[in-house]
Amino acid sequence: MAAGRRFYSRAVYTMCRETDIAEMLDLVVAAHAEVEIGSYPVMDGDYRVKLTVDSRDRGAADRALEALVEALPVGAVVRVEGGAAAAGSR
Repeated sequence: MAAGRRFYSRAVYTMCRETDIAEMLDLVVAAHAEVEIGSYPVMDGDYRVKLTVDSRDRGAADRALEALVEALPVGAVVRVEGGAAAAGSR
């Protein structure tokens, strides 16, 4: 990473299984090519999958985060970190 350039990270913790949201993730990735989206399943914890959004553009990171939160089933989001979507997570 170049010195002086900011990097914006966001995260969504969900109760969905990764296999159940794989198609939705592909659609969000395709619609938000300016960000990197990661998916990290866990075996134990208060969530099943952590979804991450990383970008050098704050607006792009926030838009992708919002798209992820909106695409997930109602009640599936455990918590959101970073961005405007964190305040109004579903």
